[in-house]
Amino acid sequence: MCGIVGGWALQNFQKFSARLPAMTSALTRRGPDAEGHWLNPDAGIAFGHRRLAIVGLGSKGRQPMHSDSGRYCLTYNGEIYNHLVLRNRLATLGKTSWRGQSDTETLLACFDFYGVEETIKLCSGMFAMAIWDNASHELILIRDRQGEKPLYYGYLEGTFMFGSELHAIITSATHKPDFNVDAFALFLQYGYIPHPYSAYQGLFKLPPGSQIRLTREILLKKQTPAVTTYWNPEDYLPESNHLDMDTFEAASQFEALLEQSVKEQMQSEVPLGAFLSGGIDSSTIVALMQKHSMKPIKSFTVGFGDPRFNEAVHAKEVAAHIGTEHTELYVSDQDALDVVPKLADIYDEPFADSSQIPTFLVSKLARTEVTVSLTGDGGDELFLGYGRYATLVKYWRLLEPIPQAMRKLVATCLNIVPMKDWDRFFKLASPILRETRYTHVNGWRLHHLACTLTADSPESCYSAMMSYWGPRTRVVKAAQALSHEHELPFNMNAGGLMKQAALRDIKTYLPDNILVKVDRAAMANSLETRVPLLDHRIMEFALSMPQNIHLKGGQSKWLIRQVLYKHVPRHIIERPKMGFGVPLADWLRGPLKDWAETLLSTQSLASVGILEVEPIRALWQRHLNMETDGHYPLWNVLMLMEWINRQNARQNSN
Repeated sequence: MCGIVGGWALQNFQKFSARLPAMTSALTRRGPDAEGHWLNPDAGIAFGHRRLAIVGLGSKGRQPMHSDSGRYCLTYNGEIYNHLVLRNRLATLGKTSWRGQSDTETLLACFDFYGVEETIKLCSGMFAMAIWDNASHELILIRDRQGEKPLYYGYLEGTFMFGSELHAIITSATHKPDFNVDAFALFLQYGYIPHPYSAYQGLFKLPPGSQIRLTREILLKKQTPAVTTYWNPEDYLPESNHLDMDTFEAASQFEALLEQSVKEQMQSEVPLGAFLSGGIDSSTIVALMQKHSMKPIKSFTVGFGDPRFNEAVHAKEVAAHIGTEHTELYVSDQDALDVVPKLADIYDEPFADSSQIPTFLVSKLARTEVTVSLTGDGGDELFLGYGRYATLVKYWRLLEPIPQAMRKLVATCLNIVPMKDWDRFFKLASPILRETRYTHVNGWRLHHLACTLTADSPESCYSAMMSYWGPRTRVVKAAQALSHEHELPFNMNAGGLMKQAALRDIKTYLPDNILVKVDRAAMANSLETRVPLLDHRIMEFALSMPQNIHLKGGQSKWLIRQVLYKHVPRHIIERPKMGFGVPLADWLRGPLKDWAETLLSTQSLASVGILEVEPIRALWQRHLNMETDGHYPLWNVLMLMEWINRQNARQNSN
């Protein structure tokens, strides 16, 4: 795991290259072990690299690195798990000598033998890389299939820049680029900024499974290079719900793929462990790690005193059964709250999944003993583990037959009644509703429901379900609608409604929320994380399976369960899904109240000049008065305000 940065400047190269050390140093947390630079004044290219040494620990693994032929120079962040297989393959083609043991050298040798595009197809791993091709005079940027590793790019003061994190790119700027207010509207809606957008105008995220090639001609015209896709999860969806193999044969094939992925991702020359929540996904990964280890695997979890959010007791039971060397840390509210002021720096751009707090804490805990940690992320998206997929199917079946005019009328009626009045009604009715499914209904949820009622398609219904603030213009002034993958139509001929919803999550929520959360939290602690369930062979297999194989016998994640039950008894695992959360609603009324009030004051909200103050203030007051639970949308606003204030403070200090 590393950090990369660089750029191509046809003019003012000397000025740009003089700033490269500062840009590279800004990524020290991603790579504390070494720093490297490469300058090509004739071409105007400069690469920077910060290294977290995992494989090939010596100086022969340092980057930027050149291929034997001299054609390619590479700076890259990630791991190629099958690089030893690729080395053996190259041996059959005559490649017999190597300078060191790093996967970087393997990549460059493959570039020489196969070319860049064919090499990427052969690789199993996570990566974000920049390649200078000295023959074609092209700068090539490539991001892994899943989007595990971040890569930003764009023009800044006439120079084409790229980097692992935004702040490393912006370090080079005399004047910071303008905030992307339209992207902020998307952030408030979803809790993250979806690719290809970033928090700044003119800077973009390279989408997962994509690459760009920048030529001198494109650079001279200051054009944005075209993004091309080399891997698309949609290509692997089934055309029908008919399974062409026995279900237990499918389970056997999946188990073999997962074992291969876990074994490959356990390769490390530094201490290795795993996050263990005690849930299905992480327990399966840890069980297979232990199966292939001669000594107890180190596993880590954090716990909270509040039983509503404490998974540590379940993780401990799983660890005891599997036989790991388990470390748990029960954190106080203050321990967790101490993380909050750091979040704007850790996440580099606005980010509002509150499980970012325990994710940072478990990463910090793991880093005390290991440098690499495997995780169970990706299982819910690939194997239909989220309850919202089934909810969407049931809800749309009820909604679709109702004429849209009638649905709009109901939505209007719901919206006419202010949230606070709905909250007052449900509070008065709570003795009657106490034993029903409606105990958690409130004004915010009903107004949120009104947004879904007006949906004219299952995809717009799902977007409304996943949104926190409903229509974008409700809280952001004059925001322009941006095209992004949350709005792409579902292909109902490929896999069914549940798989289409999951596909959207795989293309948006997974890379832009889940993987961002883990990557930034881990990198803030100089910890490498690996995600075996997101090996592209597993993803392709899971995507190709019909919906009913994932939901067999009324249970989600059937394929994963078949592997897990061979190692952990069902009674230890079978319990309601909890998630990795914190008591944020209570904190905002308690120890975080003063901090939140400062950010959500009328003066503070008005000072940023882009937010509609009234709806935010109204929701905050209702939350404080316990008339409603508005912590999700409020947390989005708080994280945006904290980030903007942090950036403005930096700008004023320069």
